[in-house]
Amino acid sequence: MKLETPTGITLALVALLVVAPASMAEDDGTGQVQLPLTQYTQLIDAARDPVKPPRPAPTGFALGNARVTVHVPGTEPRASGTIQVQLGIEVLESEWVLIPVLPPGTPVDAVNVGGKPVQLVSTGDGLAWSTNRAGSYTMHISYKVDAASSESGYTLPLPVPRAAAIQLTATLPGTGIDASVIPAAGVQVAAAGANTRVTATVPTTSGVQIAWRTPGELGPTISRAVYKGRVTGESVRWTGEFDVELFSDETAKLQLLPTSVTLDSLEVDSKKATILVENGHFATLVKGRGRHRVVVGLQVPVDRKSGPPRVALQIPRIPVSRLELTLPGRVELAVQPASNISTRFEKGATTATVHVPMTDRVSLTWSEAIPEELQAEVRVNAATYHAVHASEGVLYVHAMLEYEVSRGETNRIELLLPPNVQVDDIGSDLGAVSDWRVGKPDKNGNRVLNVFLDRQLRGSMIVDVHYDRSLGGGVDPDDIVVPLIRPVAAQRRRGMVALLAGHELTLNPVDEGGATRVGENQLPPFVREQLEMTVAHTFKYTEEPPNLVVAAAVPERVEGKFDALVDALISLGDVTLAGSTSVAINVKSGRIMAL
Repeated sequence: MKLETPTGITLALVALLVVAPASMAEDDGTGQVQLPLTQYTQLIDAARDPVKPPRPAPTGFALGNARVTVHVPGTEPRASGTIQVQLGIEVLESEWVLIPVLPPGTPVDAVNVGGKPVQLVSTGDGLAWSTNRAGSYTMHISYKVDAASSESGYTLPLPVPRAAAIQLTATLPGTGIDASVIPAAGVQVAAAGANTRVTATVPTTSGVQIAWRTPGELGPTISRAVYKGRVTGESVRWTGEFDVELFSDETAKLQLLPTSVTLDSLEVDSKKATILVENGHFATLVKGRGRHRVVVGLQVPVDRKSGPPRVALQIPRIPVSRLELTLPGRVELAVQPASNISTRFEKGATTATVHVPMTDRVSLTWSEAIPEELQAEVRVNAATYHAVHASEGVLYVHAMLEYEVSRGETNRIELLLPPNVQVDDIGSDLGAVSDWRVGKPDKNGNRVLNVFLDRQLRGSMIVDVHYDRSLGGGVDPDDIVVPLIRPVAAQRRRGMVALLAGHELTLNPVDEGGATRVGENQLPPFVREQLEMTVAHTFKYTEEPPNLVVAAAVPERVEGKFDALVDALISLGDVTLAGSTSVAINVKSGRIMAL
């Protein structure tokens, strides 16, 4: 078959060289080649879609993310950081490649890949790792770098791999320090025990600078204290534990307790420490940046001469102070300054725990606790003052109840209502009445009025009860029984009744029913202040209310008299007469008559 196209000619020549015998290799410009059909078809397909040679990778490796951890244990005698690097590496082809890892001059201690140690090659661009195997690897590197110190703080230059991104975590000595990372984004600084932790995200770079400085000149600081005491005879043995922090490596003097206490031990970080006396206080020496634990043992006498047993303790004025006092038996404890006290009783002793505010003196007083069966008992004294008046066929009563809880506490007051009365309103001087309910009548028609308070009542309060009774329905206006209320649970009861005279009706006693007539001046001031009408009659009684019967009548008009002095001046021509005269005026039935 003859090939006429240029491509076909080329293919024919190639095939001729392959399959033609050497004797036919004469070049006269013309010739014919015969090929099997299958080979010819393969040559045609290859000419139509030639295979392109593979394109090489743009680079032989790639650096992934790196995790860099820096730890600076202290600043004495030199601030030195230990660096741990975890670097992800991807080798893209199975040919020898040199992977740069760290800048020149980095003092590397150890390098391993996949848990096996490897060696780095020093090049002009820094330290590099060589390999000819494609795959993903994790490299771990450790090295040390010294920080430069100055009056303003410390600076740590940190060589790092040129990774795609770097997650940096640095632990710096001390707390309350200012730290910065350059270059970085999202820098966060937080306390971690006695150190400071700095975290940041660093972009692709070969070097990072970490700088930090301590706050201004600060002496030793006590932030928390715990005092644990136990009564032994006539004194309380206290153990005080102080949480102290220093912001520098210099030795600092720490002032603790006044010399008025009996000091028996002092330790700093579980070691016996020097005890100094300065400005009337015991003091000690603390050295080294960070937190320290100072423990003191002391004794304070118990004062039993001025009432219940009491102990006073002078303490440093710090933000958080907790006291725990263990007393023999079951007792109750009070503290000044006032604060919440939690107690527990176990193994025959009471342990009280209290957090006190920032103060330099605490006083604790205790007494024998009231048994639980007596705590539930409530003792009440009550005095009831009734102001009674009549108007338009209705008898109105305003009962002012002086309710005193002398023992225990209660949030409910029970009153016994007489028959046929209607309660209108209930209130108190403390605004403590939350609700009230009237129970069902008993066989005598009496009902129990329950007054509910919004708090537990200790001490006294005044409860106002307004109620009325109809005078219609066959009630004899000349024979009215005054309805008086009675406290139910009071151990001691007394009361008074004031009959008032209104404009339309007045109440006159018919039968005093065992009550004692007294003067109006025996009413307490808080009762007289609430009376707007004239008091016609006043009675008092003890224990049970009397069966007081009154009659309603029109008030008698009282004739009013008064004297007047009139000055007169009379003029008659040139003569002027001056003088005065007395005029008696009688007021009766609303008219003024000159006499």
